[in-house]
Amino acid sequence: ASIRVTSELARSGRRSLQIVDSPALKEAYNPHFFYTPHLREGKARFAFALHLKEGADVAVEWRTGGYPFRVGPSFRIDPAGQVTAAGKPLARVPREHWIEVQVRCGLGKAATGKWSLALAVPGQDPQLFPDLPCGSEDFDALEWLGFISQARSRTVFHVDDVKLEMEK
Repeated sequence: ASIRVTSELARSGRRSLQIVDSPALKEAYNPHFFYTPHLREGKARFAFALHLKEGADVAVEWRTGGYPFRVGPSFRIDPAGQVTAAGKPLARVPREHWIEVQVRCGLGKAATGKWSLALAVPGQDPQLFPDLPCGSEDFDALEWLGFISQARSRTVFHVDDVKLEMEK
């Protein structure tokens, strides 16, 4: 298993982040990587491109700090390409194509317990899923933002064009 910068595949520029999972890993949440942005007020927008190889099983999750942490926006793309959030199937995405993903969620006084997901797949109209419930109703701060490979076999996915910003 590994997480590394590679020139094998890129959506823009010459490199992307490659995540390779392995059946040899003890914990299903490995490998994973995360950011600690410490965002607490306003409306956050997180955009990135994702390229899934056969069998990839990816989760993206926002959390507060501390223990127990509270979960905010969270979604999964299973090995069949099914996108789910809050246990609800939303869409199916293809393998071997760059998928554009956007997550928006209010923080602090702008927190509502809801978030939105947008997916854009080449050759298809973009899909918007507004008012999805956060994992925890009282989620209000982005302290941990993670990508988790949940596969139990050798799989690969790539992440590129990552951008996290506060909207005006």
